[in-house]
Amino acid sequence: MTWRILNLRPLRSGGNGDLFIGQRSDTGQQVVVKYLRESHLVHARKAFAREVRVLKRRARGMVPLLHADTETDRPYYVMPYLRGGSLSRYAGNLSDIQLHSIAKELALILAGLHAAYVEHGDVKPDNVLASDDGHLQVADPWAMELAAQSCFRRITAARRDIGLRRFVPEARFHKLATSIRMAQRFTNYQPVGSRRTVSGSI
Repeated sequence: MTWRILNLRPLRSGGNGDLFIGQRSDTGQQVVVKYLRESHLVHARKAFAREVRVLKRRARGMVPLLHADTETDRPYYVMPYLRGGSLSRYAGNLSDIQLHSIAKELALILAGLHAAYVEHGDVKPDNVLASDDGHLQVADPWAMELAAQSCFRRITAARRDIGLRRFVPEARFHKLATSIRMAQRFTNYQPVGSRRTVSGSI
């Protein structure tokens, strides 16, 4: 990396890491640095390295990866700071047209990931960010890289069109749960008969 990160300060903590915001020394661009919190755990380091590998694929709709080091004592990676923030901040304030647009763009992003044999694994409004130009970018992929050759061999052997639904949980088994969860967070609406309540904030 030919540039440094200046004015680094805490932003927030996520599920597996701590986020800091700073500026690039060469361009002044605001960036976010994600540090692995439990860097002493082997399985956590492996999962973090897998996350970086997925980001390095630069799939359409994934947050851009600017730099990463998974071998250092405290693994980290750097991504742009997106001023639009996560979709959680817009819960309850989106029109039907906006919701339709979000659903369509998110579906295209996930379709691209699945076509590249990658499962995001944690699709939720907190992990869907709005870029400066208003488009969506998905972050924090607790991803599973699927074996393309093995996938095709199984499909061919089965002689039926099952696609990636058999191999990607978010495209099949978690489809309903993900849809309900995102609908609740976008609209702040809780279905009748639910045992849980939804607060006004996300």
